[in-house]
Amino acid sequence: MPQEIIAIAIFSPMAGRGEECLALTRELIAYIHSQGYGRDLLLRDSKSPNTYMDIRWWASEAVAKQAHADPEIHKF
Repeated sequence: MPQEIIAIAIFSPMAGRGEECLALTRELIAYIHSQGYGRDLLLRDSKSPNTYMDIRWWASEAVAKQAHADPEIHKF
């Protein structure tokens, strides 16, 4: 079984764009899951509520490379 690859993204939406950013992030997470690329955990920083952390477990290194070449992901 291939080994999962962990990626972590920490981000803060631009002022006034928080809901839009979160909606887009959730769409991306759903797409990644629907394609079998991996799974995500989206967390909000309790001390800095405008800061989020997306922890992604890519199914494998090969799958991560495939996802990065996926034109649908580039639309996000």
